[in-house]
Amino acid sequence: MRNPLTYYALLAQRWAWVILLGVVLCGGTTYIITKLMRPVYQASALLIIVRLDTTGSGYDNTIAALNALPTYAQLVTNPTVLQPVLTQHPGLTLQQLSLMIAAKPQSNNQIIELDVTNTDPRLAAQLADEVGESFVHYSITNLAATVVVLPATVPTIPIQPKPSLDAALGALVGLGLAIALIVAFEWVDDRLTNPEE
Repeated sequence: MRNPLTYYALLAQRWAWVILLGVVLCGGTTYIITKLMRPVYQASALLIIVRLDTTGSGYDNTIAALNALPTYAQLVTNPTVLQPVLTQHPGLTLQQLSLMIAAKPQSNNQIIELDVTNTDPRLAAQLADEVGESFVHYSITNLAATVVVLPATVPTIPIQPKPSLDAALGALVGLGLAIALIVAFEWVDDRLTNPEE
C-alpha cells in the first residue's frame, strides 16, 4: 500500500499549477483593483467634556461627565450640530456628512473621538474641526457642559485601501479556491490508476 505522504506529494506536484494560478490570479487582481481605488483618509479631533456642574465637586463632575459621554457622542452627529458645517460647504448634503462622521466615546475618560473620513485629507481634517467647534457652540446653549476641542491633524497615510494586505488576503482566497477545486476533481475522479488501488 502506498504511503499517504507520497500520495499527497504526488497530488501537490500534479496540481501545483492550479494552486499557483489561483494565488497569482486572485492576489494580483486584488492588488491591481486596490491600487486603482482612491485612497480614503481619516482625521480625528478629540472632544473633551470638562465639566457638567460648577456647584459639585471635581469628582462628581467627572462621574457626571463619564455618565453623559455616550449621550454626547450621539449628539455630535445631530443635524442641529451638523447644519452650521453644511452652510460652509454648499455642495455637501446632510446625509453625505453624516456618513463621513463617527463619534466614539472613549472608555474611562472624558474624551469623545470624532473621526471624519474623506478622499481629501485636508477636507477630512477641516470637517473634523468644524464639527467639533459646532458641537462646542451647541453645548454652550443646550447642554450643561463645557467642551474643549483638540483639533485634528491632516492625515498622511490612508486608512484604506491597503494594497499589500488586500493582495495577501486575495492570495489566501485564491489558495482556498484552488484547494477546493482540487478536492472536487479528486473526489469526482474515482478511476483506479494502479494495481494496488
